Amino acid sequence: NDTATTEIYTSLFVGSVNVYKDSYELARQLRAEEATRNARLIAMTGYGSAADKDRAQKAGFDAHLTKPVDFKDLKRAMAVPRPQGGNA
Repeated sequence: NDTATTEIYTSLFVGSVNVYKDSYELARQLRAEEATRNARLIAMTGYGSAADKDRAQKAGFDAHLTKPVDFKDLKRAMAVPRPQGGNA
């Protein structure tokens, strides 16, 4: 499916279980694509250790939320501005 490469997205939510090899690789691929490199990437997962959060950040996620996700935490993650010029 080429949807992510043909439209511009501002926010993407990624669960820890998906059809891709893993969510970290998906984040790296999304950051490499022009249409998604500046999108807000939020990981929503059952894994919440400091190492999990660090790995998500290094892969390109803007936020790492542990399930069950608290709406206040989601709102806070959505409020953080995204840089518009790079992959960070």
